[in-house]
Amino acid sequence: MEPTHITTDIMEPTLNSQAGHCHALVSALSRAHPGGAATCRVWAHRDLTHHGLSPSVVRNVFTRRGRHLQVARRAAAAMRRNQVVLSTATTSDLLGIHLLRPLGIRRPGALVLYVHWYYPKPRKDRFLRRFFKRHPGVVVLAPTRSTVEHLTRLGYDGIELACWGDHFEVDKAVSDDNYCRQQRELLDRYDLQCHAISAHLVGQAVLDNIDERHKVIVPDYVWGDGEPAGVNARAIEEMKQTARAAQRFGVDVVNGFTGSSIWHLNYSFPPVSLAMIDAGFALLAERFNPILDVFGECGIKFALEVHPTEIAFDIYTAERAIEALDGREEFGFNFDPSHLHWQGVDPVEFIRAFPDRIYHVHIKDAITTLNGKTGILASHLNFGDARRGWDFRSPGRGAVNFCLMTYPVE
Repeated sequence: MEPTHITTDIMEPTLNSQAGHCHALVSALSRAHPGGAATCRVWAHRDLTHHGLSPSVVRNVFTRRGRHLQVARRAAAAMRRNQVVLSTATTSDLLGIHLLRPLGIRRPGALVLYVHWYYPKPRKDRFLRRFFKRHPGVVVLAPTRSTVEHLTRLGYDGIELACWGDHFEVDKAVSDDNYCRQQRELLDRYDLQCHAISAHLVGQAVLDNIDERHKVIVPDYVWGDGEPAGVNARAIEEMKQTARAAQRFGVDVVNGFTGSSIWHLNYSFPPVSLAMIDAGFALLAERFNPILDVFGECGIKFALEVHPTEIAFDIYTAERAIEALDGREEFGFNFDPSHLHWQGVDPVEFIRAFPDRIYHVHIKDAITTLNGKTGILASHLNFGDARRGWDFRSPGRGAVNFCLMTYPVE
């Protein structure tokens, strides 16, 4: 099957003298789409120089006066079909988009905001709350330093660093003697703790049946030529490296996914034999035992986030995963009640079932919205679509009873 053609429109509205901090972003995004199945265009201010980009990529269209409205109009039109990345977005840019898209942006990733800094103000905060409520498809990206600065202002004590983007780069952590020290010094500067890193994306490629979707979630050196067995093998090695990186960084837990070779067999028609399911859990043992050997050598725990599309997605499949791995202590769970609630699984019962296997916790909420038309399988509709039978919510705004969870923990 030929991949769908993707066009990414990067909006760079700043003036030449102000845009130095985002040249790297613009360059990286344009290099990521050199042609073929994806193309990239940079819509820039008239005074913005190309800075090494091909003149055929950059379109100098925005003027000094009225540039925020120009950006909003062009972005609102482009995101109907393409992905739009808005670099150094301002409140004025977002207000224009907000007014031009009254029905909201619901397709996930249709608009990506690159936020280099954020200065909180009451009026701005109120507007942003309205903006993100109306536009659930908007994705926000921020470099590590901007993220930790913002979390500190919000009053957080700690952060879980993801092993993608520039938050925690496994290859650098293993090869560069200074990298982990520098990342830890950045956190210490803002009084932030870090007790876990996240390897969800690469972990997904360990057991999954690889297809074109995985290309966008794993590093280029893991994807390689895209041959499925090769991607699986390189993902296994990257997970081993992640354990070594976690040891060097000084954290005890790596959260992540395993993927699943049998998720597509979840509905038993055409008929699914027990042997097919057994083979899926046997593959878990075959591929994850060598990974867990390295985790054990490094003194690191792997915490699987029990989740649809993983080998363990509820209580009984979690029990079977532990059994397949002979109960080894390196394997446990990242408890996230949002993934259990909408399935009808009581998160409290999960805690009771695995009191010694919960190595980390994510506080997320979810809600079911079954009204006679909506279905629990969500009708192939993406998150944020009101026609779904369930969706995620911010903590306290869904139906997960967090108070009840404290009792079995105590």
